[in-house]
Amino acid sequence: MTQEQFPQQPAQSKRESDFEKMETGKKVFDFLERIKFLEFRKSDEDFEKWIKQLSFEEFEQYLNRLNGMMRSLPKDERGRDGDDVKIETSNPFISYTEYLPPDSSQKDSLMKEAFVAFKQISNNEDRALLLYYIIQAVHPYSDGNGRLGRLLYELVSSSGKDLKEEDLSKYLDHNKKGHNGNGEGREFFAKKILEPKHAYYYINREVAREVLGKGFTQEYGKLYLYSPLDSAPTFNHLKEGDDGLSVRELSLAQTALQQTGVDHFSFSGLILSKLMQEKSSLQKYQKQGMILGDNFGVAQEDVNKHIFSIDDEEMVKEFTAGDVRRIIEINSDLKIKFVRTIIDIFVHPESHQVKVSEDEESLPIKQLFS
Repeated sequence: MTQEQFPQQPAQSKRESDFEKMETGKKVFDFLERIKFLEFRKSDEDFEKWIKQLSFEEFEQYLNRLNGMMRSLPKDERGRDGDDVKIETSNPFISYTEYLPPDSSQKDSLMKEAFVAFKQISNNEDRALLLYYIIQAVHPYSDGNGRLGRLLYELVSSSGKDLKEEDLSKYLDHNKKGHNGNGEGREFFAKKILEPKHAYYYINREVAREVLGKGFTQEYGKLYLYSPLDSAPTFNHLKEGDDGLSVRELSLAQTALQQTGVDHFSFSGLILSKLMQEKSSLQKYQKQGMILGDNFGVAQEDVNKHIFSIDDEEMVKEFTAGDVRRIIEINSDLKIKFVRTIIDIFVHPESHQVKVSEDEESLPIKQLFS
């Protein structure tokens, strides 16, 4: 089979204006039919050959086309545009940053690493999960990452072998009532795939072991910050110009410490714990934590470990301009480790296992995701 027999990007046709007016599910389904992907996907053998021949440039073109299509963007505006994006809670009663994606300068290399792993993995279910979580973690686009991730999962997993238009409408249509008035795709998908905010807990446990050390995670099974979710401490004692500090640095560090969207091992908690390890004068802000019981919702192997508690409200009052810059550096390093850990969970599942109940043996973390 030659490369020319594999799906190709269609040229613009007279149907383009009508095509752009379709609902998302119908639009994507029509596109996949036109490039004969749906027919092609029915054969695992043909699909495997296509993946092996696929280049990163072709892969990126498909992602850009699909994301732009779902966002109804003109062709000349389709591409990675997820710079300076932060994921905020959708809770109408409180407002805080759930997740700050990697810096734009890191996204291309991380996507390439994920693509290499995608081709290396032989199981399509694992491939589908990897792509879904990577798109959410890297956040290459300013919008539509959730829909793109759901679409990729449906195409790459066994669901892609018999995909119907109504399936895509259920997961992609964005103009119906539901989560934030944007359709019920997230809710439907959450019934089959573990939501990122829950999956990130298991991923960040692995990150904590690498960043804070095995000794730390052997003693502590949860990070706890004193400040409420909607009231992260601020650097009121610092201002622009202090030791050359810029408004952007203050804002970025502040946002990094607002990342509280991961249960038990938040990014803000990891940042502050790492900073405390490096700077002994800050260790006085560690407070005696409780012992974790079965009712704390942690993995079984973390039951009976201590909570690592941080009085972050008082701690930030001692921060210097150097600490602000170090917070930005730690957050940047954490995001690279976070994405690479997601990749490694699928490439080397034997190295990333967890015990989730007292009566069961440890199992690969990836099995918890679906």
